Amino acid sequence: MDPYVLAKRYEGDTVVALGPRTFSAADVPDAAEAPLIVTEDLDVGFGGRTWRVDAEGLYVFADYSAGAMANVIRYGGDDLRLFASLARLQVHGKEHQGTGKHCDRLAVLKRGRLSVNCGAWHGTVQTILEPLPIGLRRAEFLTLDAWNDWDNGHILLEYWHPKEERWILVDLDTKSLFRDARGRYLDAWGLSEAVNEGADYTIERLLTNTTVVCSAAALEGRLGYATFNEEVFNSATHLKRWLARVAQVPFIATRRVDEHDRVHYQSYYPVVSDEQAARIEEYNRTRKRGYRSLPLQDWLDRFYGPAARPS
Repeated sequence: MDPYVLAKRYEGDTVVALGPRTFSAADVPDAAEAPLIVTEDLDVGFGGRTWRVDAEGLYVFADYSAGAMANVIRYGGDDLRLFASLARLQVHGKEHQGTGKHCDRLAVLKRGRLSVNCGAWHGTVQTILEPLPIGLRRAEFLTLDAWNDWDNGHILLEYWHPKEERWILVDLDTKSLFRDARGRYLDAWGLSEAVNEGADYTIERLLTNTTVVCSAAALEGRLGYATFNEEVFNSATHLKRWLARVAQVPFIATRRVDEHDRVHYQSYYPVVSDEQAARIEEYNRTRKRGYRSLPLQDWLDRFYGPAARPS
């Protein structure tokens, strides 16, 4: 077998080497042409051989002689394993930040890793998973501390956990989930409360080997943030320190796709004090944002009450 044709399956951080079923791939679809996510077992062709995709996880095929690569994710109902598989296909960076069309980003994910920031990545994930019966929505955070031009908040997802029957935070950018001192998964409101009150919480990694890439700006001699991001992403201590700054105000966003397939978000935050609301309105005014406020109880009812259950 060609030593430069490799195939493996990732189950979280576990790597399983694959062997081909046959030495012919004439009668099966090429792995590069298969959907990124498949929900049934199938055979795919790659490197002149046939490979079986039949267990949940991320399948990576590489033919270094031909300069070809293909990714396929087998999904069978384990949502967290699906999230881990997707998380492995993204690095926090800027290389593909300008690749705004979903089809272009999906093409990158099929052949390698997507280098984008948190907002672009979680928006892409929402679009990719839209056909599946998985409840997802956009969550955001904003700092009330001094603002800069590059690090005033964070964008994540909330996921409807079918067993717990409630929304929990999923961060596929830092590859993290969050638990309170009792071991319960945190939602956006819960993490913000923990941050603001200095309460104990733990970070549960979807993957332990995250990767951060350097932006092109840094390579051109301008200021880059790869070192900062490496510290934040690879250390739970530094991630908590960063969240203490950026996760002070939670937002939940509604999502609308227009007739031109453009995605529009409207983000809502809970008012907990006049000072907080005035500070966010200042951000709206100076940064040309359109954040909307709701009284705290109205916000909690709308986004975490019975009506917030996905249909």
